[in-house]
Amino acid sequence: MISKPSRYNHLEPYEAFSLRALWHVLSYRRATIAWITLAMFATTFTVCLVRSPQYAAESNLETNPENASAVDLSTGTADAESEYAVTLATQANVLASDTLALQVIQQLNLEQVEKQRSHLFFSKRADDDSLPLEQSPVRRTRMLKRFHKNLSIHVLGGIRILQVRCLDRDPALSAMIVNTLVNDYLEQYFQTRYTATHQASEWLSRQLAELKNDVEVSQQRLVDYQRQAGILGESETHNVVTAKLEELNKQLSGAEANRIVKQAVWQLAKTGDPELISSIAGSSFIQGVSAGGNAAQPGLLPALRAQEAQLKADIAQTAARLGPAFPKLQHVMHGARIGERCNVGDHAFVESGAVLGDNVTVKNGVSIWDGVTAEDNVFIGPNVVFTNDRNPRANVKKAREQFLRTKICEGASLGANVTVLCGITMGRYSFAGAGAVLTKDVPDYAVVVGNPVRQVGYMCECGERMRPDLTCPCGLKFAKENGQVVCVPF
Repeated sequence: MISKPSRYNHLEPYEAFSLRALWHVLSYRRATIAWITLAMFATTFTVCLVRSPQYAAESNLETNPENASAVDLSTGTADAESEYAVTLATQANVLASDTLALQVIQQLNLEQVEKQRSHLFFSKRADDDSLPLEQSPVRRTRMLKRFHKNLSIHVLGGIRILQVRCLDRDPALSAMIVNTLVNDYLEQYFQTRYTATHQASEWLSRQLAELKNDVEVSQQRLVDYQRQAGILGESETHNVVTAKLEELNKQLSGAEANRIVKQAVWQLAKTGDPELISSIAGSSFIQGVSAGGNAAQPGLLPALRAQEAQLKADIAQTAARLGPAFPKLQHVMHGARIGERCNVGDHAFVESGAVLGDNVTVKNGVSIWDGVTAEDNVFIGPNVVFTNDRNPRANVKKAREQFLRTKICEGASLGANVTVLCGITMGRYSFAGAGAVLTKDVPDYAVVVGNPVRQVGYMCECGERMRPDLTCPCGLKFAKENGQVVCVPF
């Protein structure tokens, strides 16, 4: 058998994968490589010619906080910003809703536009095309999917602007879609506000009519009573009783005016501006309205400033003792005992009689009542619920000695939303999973979950689950003695 000579026979074995061999292979296949490169270039060029360009149309909607007033006496700036962020997200979801999308599709007849562009994606079933778009689930879903694919709604952070953006091969159609969507959104928004205002107006009108009817009935009863009692006077409308009623009405009007002015002063005083309070106290109008009452004391403002300085000094002294990471001091009642290096989150409450050891972590939204004791290195997750009375009644007041005691031993951890019934003890370094309901004592190192809790294993002091042989990846070993898990010393 005669074999075809190879052009690589002259190469040495160790030269089979050298650069020289690679150059010979490329030279031998240069025609194939050239054709492949030419084909790729031609395909790319054809795609660029055939594919239509996409045009983007944008519209920016600037939103303002609702119910804003010229005089803002609120101090919750962070809460207001958080609520307004939720409002922006809600408005963005409304802009991206299927209701507005379907309305724009019907107004601009986008289904016919898509049919003219491509007949491959639309079915020819007569039973489907004969129905309106809102009654045809298949066509409606297809159009909404294409509409949302080319539409994007973005909330521009920090500047309170909603950006509406639409992509389409037709620039005029893209602009029409954005403008129509924004106009429909504004119309729906104003219609909603108008409906709410109209309903409130109707309710107020009904209340006013009822009050007017009650006044007429009361007046008629008064006239009947005057006739029965034989009250004399110049006329039915001018007698001794009516004169007294007129005098009382004047006094009532003065009292109402005084109340309104004092309420306005109280609202302005909530700002906490001492200079504003001082100017209000010295105002001739306020003194005139408040004539006959207690006069404003000239030394009130210096006394208030002295109290403020004393309170600031107390806060600084308490913060120096408890550390800079300690939360708002007003959440801890007098009589509660808190150890060193504790971390208590916001919206937490520690009642008088509660005890926290050293290095205890209390997350947000936790209320620790009288009778609850948390030893050193205890972790209490967010929204954990403690109790101290198994059968509470609002009309039955119990003494402090009647509350059941709850003890969380050293190193124990309670996950988020755990509920702890009073009168139980949670063992050392035990662990309660999120949402568990503790109705009985928990052994040392035990892991419990569920409602009511059930034990599912053991956990080491380092936070890792123990193996079935009571060993931990960290190297610690444990054993059971008298039904309790204890750490075995090295």
